[in-house]
Amino acid sequence: MGEIYGIACPFYQPGDPGTEYEMTADRWRAYGDESLVERFAPTAFDRTLQRRDVRCDLFHNNEVRVGYTSEGSVKLSVDRVGLRYVIDLSRCQSPYQIRELLALRSLRGASVSFYSRSSRQFVENGRRILEHLVIDLDSFALVRHPAYLATTVEIRGGRPFEMIEGEQI
Repeated sequence: MGEIYGIACPFYQPGDPGTEYEMTADRWRAYGDESLVERFAPTAFDRTLQRRDVRCDLFHNNEVRVGYTSEGSVKLSVDRVGLRYVIDLSRCQSPYQIRELLALRSLRGASVSFYSRSSRQFVENGRRILEHLVIDLDSFALVRHPAYLATTVEIRGGRPFEMIEGEQI
């Protein structure tokens, strides 16, 4: 079957706009009328990796579950780039649908759903920054339009997209 892997959430890298997300005032009213730039610190996922069972879905639809870290179908790790994931297609709940969506280029990245436990706000070059220092990651999803453009989704191993178990995709 192969594996799906990629970056679920990048850490901020100066000069790489794909590692931050600008939330305009119409999307983020909690901080007033200004826009806010969201970033994740390299410490953001430490708590999650130690304590949480994390779910992976398609398109943030919990009716279409890919798997859980507790089941072993989803593995998470952190490196200097960000939070990485590996999904074992042979152990996930919707392998054929995922492969088909990848073949159609309908999955282009990932998106995270989380609770911020610790963050800091500051102004940098005239922009308001919200940097998450510690979060509890509830789930992440494979999506078509990721907020963070530095997220990725790729496939390795397994059969070619065109033929899976004798079915044409």
